Amino acid sequence: MVWSAPVLFKISWVKYPFVRICTPFILGILLADHMILPVTWIASGIMGCLILLISAHVLAKKRFAFRDVFGVVSTISYFLFGMLWLMLRDERNLIHHFSTSAHTELITTTYYLEEKDRFWDCYSHVLYQIDQKGSHPSSGKILIRIPKTFGYHPHLRDQYHGIYRVRVPDKATAPYEFDWNRLLHHRNIHHLAYLDTNAFKILY
Repeated sequence: MVWSAPVLFKISWVKYPFVRICTPFILGILLADHMILPVTWIASGIMGCLILLISAHVLAKKRFAFRDVFGVVSTISYFLFGMLWLMLRDERNLIHHFSTSAHTELITTTYYLEEKDRFWDCYSHVLYQIDQKGSHPSSGKILIRIPKTFGYHPHLRDQYHGIYRVRVPDKATAPYEFDWNRLLHHRNIHHLAYLDTNAFKILY
């Protein structure tokens, strides 16, 4: 009887673990905006993949065939980790994120200033939210638009205390139209407010 050696199939990119890990991870980040899934589902999927990875790792020591299972499951895990990372990065999922009612009393500080034709765009961090029970430390980013007609010139690191009419940025209504909502979303800004200079005061 003649014994033949098993044929070994080699994939060139297996030598580059960085590519194997980053490719599904980046795909998970890119597709997370289009695949709206609860965070609990993704976390459960990751836990299930980890259990399969441990089982496949143990079985791969006994049978070579289970190495393929280990590779497929690990790729799915990296993909899910990419989706989870983007969702956890979204400040709206934070516990202390400010509420988004129509009229919200906030204390904010400006970290970036941009001059437009009719407005001053003040990209700001929320420091405190004020309600009937008092002021509470809060978090989140918000774009504050101050009309130039008021003659007020904002500055960096200004802190404002005022009543904010919080709203969601407009989305594109036609193909190839500029999508302001998506642009701000990529900056992790999901709300804006047109601030009335008669309804706020400068703290610092």
